[in-house]
Amino acid sequence: MEILKEMIAHAGLLYKIAYEKTDNSHDAEDLVQETFLSTFKLIKSGKKIDNIKAFMLKVLNFKYFNYIKNKKQDSILQINSENHYFFLQEQADSTSIDDELSKTKEAIIIRKELAYLSKIYREIMVLYYMEGKNVKEISCRLNVSVDIVKKRLSRGREKIKGGIEKMEHYTDNSFSPETLMIYLYGTTGSNFEPFSVVSGMFEQNLLILAYSKPTPIEELSKKIGIPMPYVEELVDKLVRNDLMDVYNNKVQTNFLIIDDELINTKIAAQRKFVDSHFDELKSFFEDLLNEYKATDILKNFDRTQQFIYALLSLGLLRKGYLVEALNLPTKIDIPMRPNEGKWIIECGKRKKHSTSDNKQMYYYYSKTFKMGNVDNISYEIWETPHSKLPFKETDKNNLDNTIFLLYNINEKKDLEPIKLSLVPDLLKYGYLINGKNGEKIVNIPIITQDEFNTIKNINIKYTEKYIDILGQRLIDYIDKTAIINPKHIKNVSAFGKLFGISELVQTYFLKGIEEGFINIDKNKNYPISILIKNEG
Repeated sequence: MEILKEMIAHAGLLYKIAYEKTDNSHDAEDLVQETFLSTFKLIKSGKKIDNIKAFMLKVLNFKYFNYIKNKKQDSILQINSENHYFFLQEQADSTSIDDELSKTKEAIIIRKELAYLSKIYREIMVLYYMEGKNVKEISCRLNVSVDIVKKRLSRGREKIKGGIEKMEHYTDNSFSPETLMIYLYGTTGSNFEPFSVVSGMFEQNLLILAYSKPTPIEELSKKIGIPMPYVEELVDKLVRNDLMDVYNNKVQTNFLIIDDELINTKIAAQRKFVDSHFDELKSFFEDLLNEYKATDILKNFDRTQQFIYALLSLGLLRKGYLVEALNLPTKIDIPMRPNEGKWIIECGKRKKHSTSDNKQMYYYYSKTFKMGNVDNISYEIWETPHSKLPFKETDKNNLDNTIFLLYNINEKKDLEPIKLSLVPDLLKYGYLINGKNGEKIVNIPIITQDEFNTIKNINIKYTEKYIDILGQRLIDYIDKTAIINPKHIKNVSAFGKLFGISELVQTYFLKGIEEGFINIDKNKNYPISILIKNEG
């Protein structure tokens, strides 16, 4: 670890230059950390560096150039999910060496030891070493005695020295990232608060770590594996935006958080509930599918697709509808929030990062846009465990390109060569099929607005019938399986309770297969997508 000690020796100079460039302590710290990570990565790859100081200054300048460039980029991506919104921070260069290094043991070591000091030590170290203040000047500025300044300065040196010497003993199990998606009731702030506040991975994991009990910031820093300066600023942001509360120098997340394990505990009850009345609903579902068939509007959907679409259209995933239709007590006191927001978080859903393809979430995408001077196109697309999109989940920008391509193929219009690269996946996932002469045929409904309204009215009629048949039983079931809120969560709406039925659609679907009501080919994808065109 000699090379790390040599690198650390130049941290003060690097920070001073970074601070002069950015005029912001947080950004300066980010630049220094990135400089260390990139330099260490190159050393580990075998690069020989004769003058470590000069080399790190060059890396810092390169990082500053990227910093300026990224400042100009729009970093917020909006995705519609179950009529809610969440925001993802766009990564400027996801394939960079820094991203590769960020997953390694060395990255965690460096993150901890570069600035793993509490605020009382760090501010004195910065004033003394970075800004050139003497002990007396620091004493006056911080309004503490000279002796305290000397003690904290000495202790700060010891902490840095001790941290470097112990680097080899750190392991990478102190940081295991998860994703936290929040569900909102109300109106966001002018800067899309609270979604924009929890767009980053660190913010999401701090909320998860501080959920079960009030936790000191220093403990959060150790658990999440990043230095105190960053954690303090992130926690301050979360507190200011009403996502955390402070208790005697400790912080705690102030809204309900659930995970897949908790939801899975409700699956047996959902299965029992569906088993108790599915026979009663067979004629109901048959009548609904027959009405679809009579219109001939959804002829591109087979019986299995029509059944999935029917389940998705009954309102079981639309919590606002269920609360209103079942007359559930809301008991919501929605306070005013920063930047003119007025909201309450129904729930936060945490999920560990996984490479598994076993998606159990349902996402809904819709949009309207002009295709040219003639056609105005809308689309409604459901993504389910059985209805996968023909591109990577992280590449939602291809959604519009997919719609353009499908529509132009259907209308026999000229095709852009760049969009033709989507054709193989569209065939694979069932959005296109090959015709007799090798031509490509669109395999999802492309209908008019009037035809879409016809289907919509059928769905509304049968949703009301479903509530008439099962209303009181559904209320009793929701009460019986409601997720219990921890005592520290004071203001919870009825919406949080409805996460106990989040797998109800999936349960009906599996019951339909078991009863022979529908058939499913496990090797086949069942797209649930509709294009609506309005001419003129």
